[in-house]
Amino acid sequence: MIRSVVGRRCLLAVLLIGFVLSFAFLAWVGRGGAISFQAAVPAIKKLLEHYVPLLAILAGFYFSERVATDVGQETSVETFVFATVVVGIWALAPPILIATSDTIEAAIRILETLGVIGTSLTSAALVFYFSKSAKVGT
Repeated sequence: MIRSVVGRRCLLAVLLIGFVLSFAFLAWVGRGGAISFQAAVPAIKKLLEHYVPLLAILAGFYFSERVATDVGQETSVETFVFATVVVGIWALAPPILIATSDTIEAAIRILETLGVIGTSLTSAALVFYFSKSAKVGT
């Protein structure tokens, strides 16, 4: 068993790390004018489309009344591992693609191709974990 508050914070950290790394890698790859303005704007828009829905799910939980749940509440390790793996893969995909693709356009095309299924699965994993870790009854 893992404490719910620890699991929630880990998932939030994974998403935030992916978000920050994506923009850091985009800046690193584009240093010295390597990425044109015409390529950077759609890339930034796509990265925001990638992360904002997931961060909104977490914000919705944290700003809801469920935030006052018992800090001693625990969830199963399997639930935590499942959610962390799914969220981790989807959150770290953009920085890895940006760093390893030949062009930023190629990385964005791959994200667009996998976007609906990846965001859907990741959203489901987040909702599943946060619903499992929420305090039942009161």
